Amino acid sequence: MITKSTAKKVGTILGLPGYENNFAVSSAKATNSKTVAVEFSQEVGTVLASNFLVKEKDSESFEVISAVSAAENVVTLTLFDALENGKTYVVEASGIANKDASAALEETVSLEFTYNKTVAKTVTLNQTSVEFGQEISYTIRDEYGNDVTPDFNIADSVQLQTSNDSVIHVVYNKLTARTSPPLDATQVHYAVVNVIVTVDAENDTKIETGPVAVQVKQSVAVANGIGKVSFESDFTKDAVLSIFKTAANNKSNQLFAEVLGADGKKIELANPKFKSLNPTVLVVDESGEAHGVKAGSATVVVTAEFNGKTVSKSVTVTVKEDPKLSAIDVDKSSVKVVKGSGISHVVKVTLKDQYGDVYEGEGQQFTVSTSKDNVVANYNAKATPVTETAVNGVFELVIADVSSNETDAAVLTVKAGNFSKTISVSIVKGGALVGYAVEIDNLKIDSSDASSADNSHLLKERSAIVKVYQKDSAGNYLKEVTSLDGVTVTRDKADADSVLDVPFVNADGKIEIKAKANKAATEKIYVSVNGVTVATYDINVVNTTPTLSRVVQAKNAINVNVGNNIETALFGTNKDGAAFVGYDQYGDKIQIPSGQVIYSANKEIVDITAKKAGTVLLTVVVKDAVYTITVKVVN
Repeated sequence: MITKSTAKKVGTILGLPGYENNFAVSSAKATNSKTVAVEFSQEVGTVLASNFLVKEKDSESFEVISAVSAAENVVTLTLFDALENGKTYVVEASGIANKDASAALEETVSLEFTYNKTVAKTVTLNQTSVEFGQEISYTIRDEYGNDVTPDFNIADSVQLQTSNDSVIHVVYNKLTARTSPPLDATQVHYAVVNVIVTVDAENDTKIETGPVAVQVKQSVAVANGIGKVSFESDFTKDAVLSIFKTAANNKSNQLFAEVLGADGKKIELANPKFKSLNPTVLVVDESGEAHGVKAGSATVVVTAEFNGKTVSKSVTVTVKEDPKLSAIDVDKSSVKVVKGSGISHVVKVTLKDQYGDVYEGEGQQFTVSTSKDNVVANYNAKATPVTETAVNGVFELVIADVSSNETDAAVLTVKAGNFSKTISVSIVKGGALVGYAVEIDNLKIDSSDASSADNSHLLKERSAIVKVYQKDSAGNYLKEVTSLDGVTVTRDKADADSVLDVPFVNADGKIEIKAKANKAATEKIYVSVNGVTVATYDINVVNTTPTLSRVVQAKNAINVNVGNNIETALFGTNKDGAAFVGYDQYGDKIQIPSGQVIYSANKEIVDITAKKAGTVLLTVVVKDAVYTITVKVVN
């Protein structure tokens, strides 16, 4: 199917009437000394700092663009250094497409603009309610409503006042709320602040916010909606809202709900409340503890109030009849045991409920009876069925030979309630050795050395067990052979290149394949008996440990103080990063590890730390990708 977007692209390429490329740069202007707005004729797509160049007219020196953002058809360029009043500049744009990528700039477009400093008319606080430790920022605007805050030197032109230094204090020319402690986290604290801006020092012209009361508290997030609702605290089963009537049959009877702020993030301090609209089916207390009354569906309303905003969401919870044993399954209906082989065979017995799930309720006992005495070990008395108990609905039935005859047969009946399955057991005489059979319990293993608490993606398969059997022409297993019988397992790579660890024989004498910690690759193993290869397997080694997979450069330029650590300024101290933000293979934020390659164009200004005032270009290499960033060092 050809979409309108595709047709437009084709029409534009072919130059058909009505499909001309009308995507263009309309205008450019400086809204303040550090902000340039570039307007396009259509809504723009993805833009980067590298799509633009800002320079003084008739000069080769260019301005460093520290950030780029796009809103509809306007791209805003934030500059690292201030433009000079009255000077004319050129902005160049290239390699930019419109929103649906149906048209693009065909060549570099240049536009001139002159920066003329405007007169500030107002100053306002951006927040009147902040969290502990948060900065209270302000915006200075001209008569046209443009943000001209960057035009003012904070140290020389801005005076900050606070009525209560123990609640809000001035630090590094910033109004900043005190942290908790010393402030009591359970209380709301207040201070009155005032921002005074000197607009014209010569004429002593000033503007100010006037006294403004600011509250300081634990969280300023406002409830914006209810997110996932689940019986799982980690919200992994949002779509499965069902419980059994009897509480003991449920893994969880507690409902959980996410209260989301305007940024879509969970508000940890919010306490959602729950109410069932169908209490004859499901009773739910205010905290979310649920109890089924009878089978059916119930509507549960989740409500949360946080910082003056109330939100709610309705979900449907299904109350199911308690699970009942409704079926029994065996993974093998017949087993052959070679007389005198000493090999035991395992049959997996699974109890099922009426929903087709593994039955884990009360009464997991079942009986195993035999049709003939003295054939199968442990189940050798026809008149005396053996009672077994499944664990979490599963039991492994071990089939071994105790018959005094060279050949024999019996039928085992596995019965639970009114449900049963049969297993035909044949004791056979082994034939001549014709070869070997190899069994491996899994071909995919996890090399992560993290615990499940630290790695939610961890696989339970951490190793693979290899068993080797002699077999006859009928495929019967004659005997299990081990390393003592000449069984060896080798890798197809040298140790330095291999992801598999050696030795393969563990302390119990079993052949166990393990991976080197935090490695990932597919590698062949060869199973041999007395030097002859009898089986080959591809072992898929995966590393589920969250690792740095992608890096996003959040800033093209940064300011640092003399003495600051450059790695910290670039990468931060946690997963939120700083000028660069890292993401793991699952798309989650992850801290960028230290030790990345950083080249400085001037080590006298920046090396491992910021040494002296000045501006320098750094080249940063992370995950084989190369980035550049401008660093301005100030005293």
